[in-house]
Amino acid sequence: MTIFSWLWLAWAAAFVIIEFIALTNGIEDDTLSAQIWKLIGTGSERSGINWFFRVGLAAGFAWLIPHFFTGWQWFRRGKK
Repeated sequence: MTIFSWLWLAWAAAFVIIEFIALTNGIEDDTLSAQIWKLIGTGSERSGINWFFRVGLAAGFAWLIPHFFTGWQWFRRGKK
């Protein structure tokens, strides 16, 4: 394994530990989901910054999903 393999593994482990603590500490707003819900404004009031984060999150997923599932093979076709 390369150093980056270990670093990504450590990053994933840190996420699991942080999320576990957030889920079990009894404070509802500590989870990743709760933080994202605050950023994108899932409550009744939304501001411009919430819409900025909504667009950013949607754009991130629009890139990430095909990136993971296809490795961008469809994009690289014809480029040599």
